[in-house]
Amino acid sequence: MFIYKFICRLYSIITYTIENNFLKRVKASSNKLEIEGLEKLKLKNNNLKLGESKQEIKANNYHYRTIYSEIEIFKFLEKLFDENLRNKIKNLTGFNYSIDYFGAYKNFPIISTQRNKGFYANHYHFDKPYSKNLLKLFIPLDTINKDNGPLEIINKKESDLIKKRKINLTSAKKFYFTGDSQDILLCKANLCFHKAGIPKDGKYTNLLMLQLNPSLNWKISKDLYKRQFKIEPKFTSISNLISKYKLFK
Repeated sequence: MFIYKFICRLYSIITYTIENNFLKRVKASSNKLEIEGLEKLKLKNNNLKLGESKQEIKANNYHYRTIYSEIEIFKFLEKLFDENLRNKIKNLTGFNYSIDYFGAYKNFPIISTQRNKGFYANHYHFDKPYSKNLLKLFIPLDTINKDNGPLEIINKKESDLIKKRKINLTSAKKFYFTGDSQDILLCKANLCFHKAGIPKDGKYTNLLMLQLNPSLNWKISKDLYKRQFKIEPKFTSISNLISKYKLFK
């Protein structure tokens, strides 16, 4: 475990340094995203909707993956990442990005006697191994309120204090990602403690997650369809070297 953590940390530092030196396009304008590790945005596109799902896969009793066709995925992403949003994210972070993972899922209530187990990342954690520049982008596919088990995030500043044991998880301030399909959340999930909230009885979470990695140009991985069936890729700067991409129009 120690060796794996060391490798993850080393990988994060190396990729972060390379990206900052060779991929950064402009100076980042968002102190909030840099300091807190998360920022919520409002979409201007009112007609943004995913088409019909292709199938649902039962990962376990409480977690389902929703599978979409390659055509629907590309159509949705072309509309989502219009010029306005691409420029917004580039100005906030300084980078263009490749979209390397598309995962839609539904989480359901976990009975109290099994909540000590991890069924859908329902315990606080950091994502790894990724660059510090990696972004996760979340969009509600149905309206999410406190009863639906929203994503819970502790900002980067307080997460650092937890790692240094200056505060604990219980006392840390938590952000709950509630909203509808017009809301998106940018999150540096490898720098912020976070977890999937557990919905109340009779409710569920319906959420889309995208993984974005710094890139010379905005582009979409052609592997997104088949990656829906698996957990998101690790060591993405390496695993994506053999991927094929589609550039935005």
